[in-house]
Amino acid sequence: MGVRHYQVFQTWATSSGRKVIHGVLMVVGIFGWTAVAAAGMFQQQEPTVTTGAASSIAATTATIAGSVNPNGADTHMVFVYGTSSTLSGASSTTSVDLGAGTTAVGVSANLTGLTAGTTYYFQVQATNSAGTANGTINSFFTTPSTATPPTATTGAASSITTTTAVIGGTVNPNSGDTHMVFAYGTSSTLSGASSTTSVDLGAGTTAVGISANLTGLTAGTKYYYQVQSTNSVGSANGAISSFTTSSPPPTSYEFIPVAPCRIADTRNANGPFGGPELGSSTTRTFEIPQSSCGIPSTAAAYSLNVTVIPDNGLGYLTIWPAGESQPLVSTLNSPDGRIKANAAIVPAGSEGGVSVYVTNNTNFVLDIDGYFVPAGSSPSALTFYPVAPCRVVDTRNAAGPLGGPFIGAKSSRNFPVPSSSCGIPTTASAFSLNVTAVPHKALGYLTTWPTGVAQPLVSTLNSPKGQAVANAAIVPAGNGGNVSVYVTDDSDVVLDINGYFAPPGPGGLSLYTVAPCRAKDTRNGTGAFSGVLTADIENSTCAPPSTAQGYVMNATVVPPGSLGYLTLWPDGQTQPVVSTLNAGDGAITSNMAIVPTSNGSIDAYAHNPTNLILDISSYFALCPTCAKTGWAGQVICAKSVAGPNYRNNETQTWTVAPGTFQQPTGQTIYPTQWVSTGSGSTASQTWVINASGNAQLTVFPNVAGINFARYSSEISVFNGYMSTPPPNYTDYEYQWLAFGNSDPNATSVQGSSTTTSVACDSPVQPGGSSCTVTCSWNFNKQ
Repeated sequence: MGVRHYQVFQTWATSSGRKVIHGVLMVVGIFGWTAVAAAGMFQQQEPTVTTGAASSIAATTATIAGSVNPNGADTHMVFVYGTSSTLSGASSTTSVDLGAGTTAVGVSANLTGLTAGTTYYFQVQATNSAGTANGTINSFFTTPSTATPPTATTGAASSITTTTAVIGGTVNPNSGDTHMVFAYGTSSTLSGASSTTSVDLGAGTTAVGISANLTGLTAGTKYYYQVQSTNSVGSANGAISSFTTSSPPPTSYEFIPVAPCRIADTRNANGPFGGPELGSSTTRTFEIPQSSCGIPSTAAAYSLNVTVIPDNGLGYLTIWPAGESQPLVSTLNSPDGRIKANAAIVPAGSEGGVSVYVTNNTNFVLDIDGYFVPAGSSPSALTFYPVAPCRVVDTRNAAGPLGGPFIGAKSSRNFPVPSSSCGIPTTASAFSLNVTAVPHKALGYLTTWPTGVAQPLVSTLNSPKGQAVANAAIVPAGNGGNVSVYVTDDSDVVLDINGYFAPPGPGGLSLYTVAPCRAKDTRNGTGAFSGVLTADIENSTCAPPSTAQGYVMNATVVPPGSLGYLTLWPDGQTQPVVSTLNAGDGAITSNMAIVPTSNGSIDAYAHNPTNLILDISSYFALCPTCAKTGWAGQVICAKSVAGPNYRNNETQTWTVAPGTFQQPTGQTIYPTQWVSTGSGSTASQTWVINASGNAQLTVFPNVAGINFARYSSEISVFNGYMSTPPPNYTDYEYQWLAFGNSDPNATSVQGSSTTTSVACDSPVQPGGSSCTVTCSWNFNKQ
């Protein structure tokens, strides 16, 4: 059997007439018979395409559909769509590979970001190796939008710290797809503001709460912020709100006294601490640690005495920390050109320096008596214990250790401060004094220093015209708690005290510095006053914190005539018999004063009309290293007695043990020590009790009062305490009614009472004598 092969090549056109395809026809002959087979026509065909309908049509979205048959060749398809009926400039969906099947495949695409109320045109387009096929162009109309611009509300800030905060608000998208951010910064107009990450809130119709955590902020800084939102219809911003980051906790300082030392004197040869004199409207800086006084570079503030020797009149002098802006305050004035001095506590500035500005040519002298360091940084550092202003010495009184005679020219006297009636303990290492000279004629200068050390080459005050002059001074305690006073010319001397420095303990206060600030100026308000004026320091523009228990003030009087004297003391207490400054000749006069406070206010008394300026440079508040024992305060009493055998000039310390208090049951203060000092004649006696306790203050009924009994060096307090051992007789030294404040949440208790008894014992013989006792008290919660 034989085989024969025949191949016939033939061409033809497809039924569409668009392309010629070659086929092969093979004829095979076989011995005995013949078979003819068609190898087949290998025809390649373009896709078959149908554009379908649109569905799920909304304002900004729609789904378009269709079908494509690949017709046996690998096929890719897209939808083209747009607002042109010819699809000019149309967009395309992502290309989809449909494979090489031979049946129709359903296709669809979800369109987003469309414009509401708009006609869109679309078409299926498919391509394979045979060519491209397009479906018909169909259309749909997006739903008309009901969206409006978003509604944005800026909310409050919360969780504010020194460097972080949470800001909030709400946004209602109002049916439009909405994005929002917070803009924030330190500009009140948000110029150059930062923005949080954009958040897509969707297209809902209800308000959405939003918030953002801000970090990396600056402590003690005011920040502004705003909600900003946008949708397809428009934008909306909330109001600009603000918050202030927390300030870092203030640094507290404790005091280290030094022997008074001269830092600078421009009358000396030119140099960093010498000449030349300060020129008119100029500033000079003195780097105190570089002086010869041995002040360390770690000093954070200085206790200084500033003296001017003007060429003529001096409008004013201001001293402040070097490197900071000059504050709108004054340290002293000398419009008539007299030599004047004033104390100042000044924070250390750049390189430990202080800057001095003068309005007119003047020589300048700077002395130092101590410095402040961070609390807890030195075992020898001291804390401040305020006391009600009290007169320690007055040489105009009868002769005695704390009285006359006056101090003669070129001589000195020593004064035992703890022996006064002001209740100053022997643990005091330095005294906060107000020194007043009452010269008999001109007084070149007066110097104070701790007894037992060589007299330093410094001055505390000057009175070349013989006027009564006062100046504050922190004087270290010398031998036996004495301070020495030297005068160049005959002069009486008055020493008042407003506190003392001692090792940290219950009731101790640390110094906190602030930018110098003017807290009160009656020239801009009530005008000149006489009598008593209350100055609310806490609520002034300077706004020291409510924790302050004493203010470091510079008090300046501008009297229209002779003032006499001015006294500053804690508001709410009885006016003390002390003076802060004197201006008998009507001159503008300044003096530094540390004034205790229990309610944020202080009182001022002017003997004659004057304007008053109060500048604050720092304050004292609870020492962070001191034990908090509940309460601390004073009872100050004065007794008038008529009877035999009354002891004079006595000093005793009374120690108390807590006993069983009587009804009503109340809170009890447990004093650790009550110190009483007394002096006088058979007609009068005064004493001070300092007390602190580790519980709440006792509240007694306002009836029988509290009776104190003294025996040897102990005291028994009835209606509250008993002494150990009990006394062998009861000496009703005085009686005073109960504390007038029964509020268990009270932070201070003040009051006074007067009691007269027909059977008041004398200190050495019981029975029979009559006496009148007036007591006032002031306790503060620690």
